[in-house]
Amino acid sequence: YQHALQSRPGWVDGLNNLGVALEKLDRPEQAERIFSEILKQDPENSKVRNNLGHAFARQGRHEEAERSFREALEQNPRYVRAALNLEQLQEEEGRYEEALESLSHIETHAEHDAEVTLRHARVLTSLGRLKEASEDLKRVLRKDPKNPRAHIARGNLLRKAGKQQQALTSYRQAAALDSKNAEARLSTATLLR
Repeated sequence: YQHALQSRPGWVDGLNNLGVALEKLDRPEQAERIFSEILKQDPENSKVRNNLGHAFARQGRHEEAERSFREALEQNPRYVRAALNLEQLQEEEGRYEEALESLSHIETHAEHDAEVTLRHARVLTSLGRLKEASEDLKRVLRKDPKNPRAHIARGNLLRKAGKQQQALTSYRQAAALDSKNAEARLSTATLLR
């Protein structure tokens, strides 16, 4: 990227890709500087604003991350990735009602998106709204019965409902579908203790 950028200074997509690459290399401070520079040239770029929020989040600067995600959504209300990043931040902080609100904001734009529905189910499970979460998971599994993440989410829901044996079955199904899925293996091992 850096060589390409030398031949095309100010290349927004190239700079953005460099920032993403730096973040993947666990260098979010450098990524932040690049995203900030891009936004000086192109302040309405919601993708870069979302990436800046992600760089802030990786540094533990949650207020700045939230502000960036919200600004990206103001610029592009249909930007599902920014809404998912905002929801994840809220969920990690235990702000489940706000996380549900963020998800409901994008559900109309991504109503058939399994990731959105799975996150919705996960937040509902955290809130103890197990029946609603179960309905979400049934919808995902009807469309894609081989979705290991849906089986894990179902296992988590059943576990919270006190149905350990059924939860174990769901975790085993997830592990059978994706043998490298650490969460499925760990959840199975935890229940077998």
